[in-house]
Amino acid sequence: MAWTPRYEVVFSIFLVSFAFLWRDNPHMVYPQALHLMLVMMTLNLGAGIVLRRVPGHAWIAAAITLGNAGVVTAVVAYSGGADSNLWTLYLLPISTACVLLDRRAAAWITAGAISFNAAYHLLLPDGRGDEDLFSLGLKSAVLLFAAATMCRLVQRQRQASERVRTQREELSRMERELDRHRMDLEGSRSLAEVGMAASGVAHDLKTPLLV
Repeated sequence: MAWTPRYEVVFSIFLVSFAFLWRDNPHMVYPQALHLMLVMMTLNLGAGIVLRRVPGHAWIAAAITLGNAGVVTAVVAYSGGADSNLWTLYLLPISTACVLLDRRAAAWITAGAISFNAAYHLLLPDGRGDEDLFSLGLKSAVLLFAAATMCRLVQRQRQASERVRTQREELSRMERELDRHRMDLEGSRSLAEVGMAASGVAHDLKTPLLV
């Protein structure tokens, strides 16, 4: 599926709105968090440019999208660490992969996002308690479930679009055949009219000749 500028616009508006709404959050460290949001927006735009100009190298866009997951890890670190609710931003690169890349790329990016989140929590000094491990497992399960659901919905949408495209092509083919048959019918009608005119002329000539 092609990367559409409309998606880039929605992605950018979401990040700008998000940064504005969270500006008074005491756990948010400015300007680092704002800079990271700009990096996410830049990476997303860069991935769009890659997909539009070199569609045969989608792996570059996948790598950039995976890099966005790393940026989300930094956002989590500057917004409260293990207690940050911004781990849900991992859904952005995951949804990007599901919507605009193939299933294999979506699987790798989902695994990368979960790994980034797990590595950050496990490297924290107090990030190995039972409660922290349970929270990490729950977050990973949510990201995995969201990725599976998103990819399934996108796959169904792609199949529906493919069926519509096939039906349109079949309809166009039938219209072309109908036009061809109509032209053949008009040609046959013209030949019949010429034949009738010729037979009338022959009849008119035959009468005086017989006389």
